Amino acid sequence: MGRYRAMSLTAAVAMTLLTAAVAMTLLTIAPAEADDPPDFADIDGTTHEDAVVAIADEGIAAGFPDGTFRPRDGVSRGQMAAFVARALELPPGDASGVDDVAGTTHEEAIGSVVGAGIASGFPDGTFRPRDTVTRGQMATMLSAGFDLDADETLRFHDVAGTTHEAGIGAVASAGITAGVSDGIYAPRATVTRGQMATFLARGLELIDRVTPPPEVLERDPDLDVAVTLTEVASMDSPTAGAAGPDGTVYLAERAGTVHPLSDDGVGGAVIDLSGETTTENERGLLGLAFAADGRELYLSYTDAAGDTAVDGVAVEDGAVQADQRRTIYTLEQPAANHNGGDLAVGPDGMLYLGLGDGGGSGDPQGAGQDLSTPLGSLVRIDPQDGDPYAIPDDNPFVDTDGAASEIYAYGLRNPWRFSFDGETGDLWIADVGESTHEEINRVTLEQARGANFGWNLMEGTSSFAGSEPDDHVPPVYEYDTRGPEGCAITGGYVYTGEAIPQLRGAYLYADYCVGQVRGLVIDHDGEVIDHAELGIDGGQVVSFVEDGAGELYVLDLGGTVHRIDPA
Repeated sequence: MGRYRAMSLTAAVAMTLLTAAVAMTLLTIAPAEADDPPDFADIDGTTHEDAVVAIADEGIAAGFPDGTFRPRDGVSRGQMAAFVARALELPPGDASGVDDVAGTTHEEAIGSVVGAGIASGFPDGTFRPRDTVTRGQMATMLSAGFDLDADETLRFHDVAGTTHEAGIGAVASAGITAGVSDGIYAPRATVTRGQMATFLARGLELIDRVTPPPEVLERDPDLDVAVTLTEVASMDSPTAGAAGPDGTVYLAERAGTVHPLSDDGVGGAVIDLSGETTTENERGLLGLAFAADGRELYLSYTDAAGDTAVDGVAVEDGAVQADQRRTIYTLEQPAANHNGGDLAVGPDGMLYLGLGDGGGSGDPQGAGQDLSTPLGSLVRIDPQDGDPYAIPDDNPFVDTDGAASEIYAYGLRNPWRFSFDGETGDLWIADVGESTHEEINRVTLEQARGANFGWNLMEGTSSFAGSEPDDHVPPVYEYDTRGPEGCAITGGYVYTGEAIPQLRGAYLYADYCVGQVRGLVIDHDGEVIDHAELGIDGGQVVSFVEDGAGELYVLDLGGTVHRIDPA
């Protein structure tokens, strides 16, 4: 009945299908003849080139009339059914059990995969052939189609407890996928045509399978663990930090200098912008980040005029080259507060910049919900492509008339600190409140794409200047502004270090007005599992810094730099 048998079939159903296959050999959905496979114009040098060629050679997939394969396009559920039916040489099936496929292009293929037990419809009786397929759904479909053995080894941090955990484990253990990066599978992300080609080509062994990813450490945070703060340095108003390519932590002083941290404290300045910035109000040197390849250090600061500037400084053999600096991005700021200014390089290698709404009370610019300005948004750019940067093709508003194409997410008041979970890739944004709520947002990178966090129509979960927008992404946690927990949230990081294993997976943060460091544990559905003070006070906590091993430092604007250690 084809190359593989679905493991979910009962013996009776399998025998029925086998009989049907024998009786209807000529009607089997077999691969098309491919004596002269197409030479696609858009796959040379792409990640999935070999796989695309392999499945095209087998007649499993074809390109478009313009000679392209479009490896970055998403795959619909109907298209996926057709690919799988051809790859497994399934006999035609009956799609009458689902209500919305009759007369559609992929009706016969859908009937094949449903009849073989490889895919099913939804509880409402539909198959939804035009919906895109997620990476989790694809894993479940292929684990059944290739009759893969179950494997409960946890290889990805972002799949535990999800619907498709078993299927993802099966395809990973079989060497069909290694995830999108170390420890990350991205089960909710849309499957691209290129990824689909690679999954099928590896499953059919048309190309080599990969070594299964290693088991990852479990995360079961216990916020009752005893911790302490160890003073490691003293500086003049430290504001930000980042780990360099050799593991050295670099720390920024608000007035514009950058210093390496060692066991002996902070060294001399490797960068000095003190003549180019100002420390008025909320201004100064505000963010640091290293490029994914370690070849550039990015600086976010307000220039002498008070406007946002992001510069890149070359790094050679691990050493910062202060004389090789370039301007990457600038943005006029209408006021001296709500400048944001945090920087981070995401798991996708892109540079992210957090920008406040431009200042003043209540968002007088109306920036939070205005896509024409990057103010009040999370910007995403590629500084290693273009001159001085490129806008990634998959930024959500690239094709939106009048929108600033650098915007990745919007509806933010002042995202003073944000970070990416070093293991799952999840994005955490701490947004400083106006008068009622300090908020913490957590989303996957895909969920963040085009996300509207609500400001200024919403402040946290409360209405502020209007009705809640339909696309509002509410916070996973919030607390009262000027209440017992503080007045201005300072976001931190999900702890991924080894010194305090009990904290692995907990998000640590603080408040500028109340220095207690707190832990927050959120499940996959965004529900609060635990929240507690950790019994350590970092002073005027203005920032956290993560080193190359996942250990965390706490920066007190008053000058002290602490590391969080086991007690």
